Amino acid sequence: MSDFSRRYLLRASAAAGAGAVVVPALTAAGAPDIAAASTLYLLAASDPTKGSSGCRPAKLTGHIVRPGDASYTDDRIDYDQLFSHYPLVIVFAQKTQDVVNALTWARQHNVALRVRSGRHALEGWSNIDNGIVIDVSQLKSVHIDADARIATVGAGLTQQEAVTALAKQDLAVTTGSEGSVGLVGATVGGGLGPLNRYLGMACEA
Repeated sequence: MSDFSRRYLLRASAAAGAGAVVVPALTAAGAPDIAAASTLYLLAASDPTKGSSGCRPAKLTGHIVRPGDASYTDDRIDYDQLFSHYPLVIVFAQKTQDVVNALTWARQHNVALRVRSGRHALEGWSNIDNGIVIDVSQLKSVHIDADARIATVGAGLTQQEAVTALAKQDLAVTTGSEGSVGLVGATVGGGLGPLNRYLGMACEA
């Protein structure tokens, strides 16, 4: 990605969250002030006036990780650690409603968001500073209708998990070649693997 497009994305992300989140000052190491970010989250989450008119204020559900929590550092880091981001809050969705609640909360508080599954996004695109990360990696349901040859899977499935589940039913699907990559991410914008010549890329399926 060119420097110009990278700057554009950063500016767009900052603008999306500027209505509700004040960007904390940076430390010498370039990391946002985690204490300040945590305070901003607590203020926003406890302010009953932040909900959109005509809609009940949303509440974050699922497994919530905030700056200052013991697991925050491990939970915020993606596969490519060259790009390090410090989200305001990370929501590990346990069910679909947790995703709905997180999206509603982000909209009501005008907070920028990212959705993450396998953490393999190039240049840290599935993470964000001072925003909300909705992690769907724990949504791993699988339902296969062998007669119809249709598989319905949760957004947290990796390519390896999907291929393994399908193989048990003597079925296959085109995916990328790296098993730990999230199936959804590969399907949206990639999926270069061994079945490409026969079935095409995953994003073309």
